[in-house]
Amino acid sequence: MSPEATALVRESWPEIAVRGDAVCDDFYARLFALDPEARALFAHVDMATQRAKFMQMIGAMIDVLDDPGVLVSETVATGRRHAGYGATRRDFELAGSALLQAVGAALGDRWTPAMREAWRELYVLLSSVMMRAGGQESISVGEH
Repeated sequence: MSPEATALVRESWPEIAVRGDAVCDDFYARLFALDPEARALFAHVDMATQRAKFMQMIGAMIDVLDDPGVLVSETVATGRRHAGYGATRRDFELAGSALLQAVGAALGDRWTPAMREAWRELYVLLSSVMMRAGGQESISVGEH
């Protein structure tokens, strides 16, 4: 990620983190709207725990953006878990779209084109490493 994108993500993260449950609720609602079949993957999951894990994972990865070795190591482990769940390229693309939309909604007027691009860079970086760890090619993320 560019230093500018890293700075924007870090600058906006506290605002996202403080609204963690609401942002996660919005993310999953958007994901399930884009892909209703994805809801079945979470049928037996405690969503309160899932939301907490999701926010913790993003925060931990943002914390180590300047340490590529740790970032890749953590992201590879997450990618392997997602491969075990059967996550596909399409799943990653839809999740990226849902995440960008949820973060954008949470940031409101602060969701500038530069901020959007910074979060897109973050997601493409993380999802690309995760997908490669699971034996898939990287993705591009747009809004669906």
